[in-house]
Parts: sequence; structure tokens; C-alpha cells
Amino acid sequence: WPSDEQARFGGCCGLEAIEDAKKVAYKLGIPHYVVNFRGIFAQEVIADFCLEYSLGRTPNPCIRCNQYIKFDALLKKAKELDSSFIATGHYARIEQSPDGYRLLKAIDPAKDQSYFLYTLGQSELQHLLLPIGNLHKAEVRRLSTEIGLPTATRRESQDICFIPD
Repeated sequence: WPSDEQARFGGCCGLEAIEDAKKVAYKLGIPHYVVNFRGIFAQEVIADFCLEYSLGRTPNPCIRCNQYIKFDALLKKAKELDSSFIATGHYARIEQSPDGYRLLKAIDPAKDQSYFLYTLGQSELQHLLLPIGNLHKAEVRRLSTEIGLPTATRRESQDICFIPD
């Protein structure tokens, strides 16, 4: 987002979030990349949100963001960078069986986010890691603090990231 708008928008889109991600990646010893998906985000998430809202429906932009940005555009970019997986902080789990992959609810029922991922199919689930789905929120905070992640005390985001506060 343009710098004059960044302070008004939610946690996942601004420079502070990018800096936090960079620090976490450094701490974990993994590469950090910044990729611009602004165009596809505007087209697939914001435009759809506005249309649905104008029709009197209550859209969930996070589901479309996951479907079109994180698990389509981002996964394609990860593969271009020779990465076999992407990991997210969603509270959900994946189980592999002889029949394929299944999306499961998180262990912490108060934080379960599996419903945000319901559009994902086998081709996405096989490349997805959900490292906190087997943990409760308090455990995630404790472990983050123990290993010194800069996001350990960050407030939770439950807002729509592209609508100003």
C-alpha cells in the first residue's frame, strides 16, 4: 500500500508487518521475500467484497485472499523460488492419509480457522504447513516469547485489512 495509507490499514499489509516478517525469517534462518500482489488483490478480493456488499450480502474477504493470494499467487511464487512448501499462522491442521490430504480443525476450538481454508484442494494442501494448528494460543505466545520472535506480543488482527480503522 502507498506509504500515506499504511498507518490506516490493518496488520498484514503495512511496512511494520513486512519488517516483522523479515525479523522472524531471520530469527528462523529462512529467506524472506516481499512480493507485490496488489493488482490481483484489488481484483479478486477488494472488487468482490464491494460487489457482494452492494448486493446486500456479507462477504468474507479473508477466504478469497487465502484462495487467490496466499494459496494461488503466493504458492506459485514459492514454487518459482524452488520452495516445496509455504507455512502460515492459521489455526488449522492437515492430515495425510492414503486417500490424500484432509483439512482439520485446530486443537484450540476458540482459535480454529479451518473455515477460512475450506476452498483449498489437494494441490494446495500438499504444499501447506500449518505449524500452530496443534497448539493453543497461549502455547504459541509462550514459545514465541521463549525463542525471541518480535511478534510474540503483537495484538491479534481480526479486522478487514484493507478497510481503515
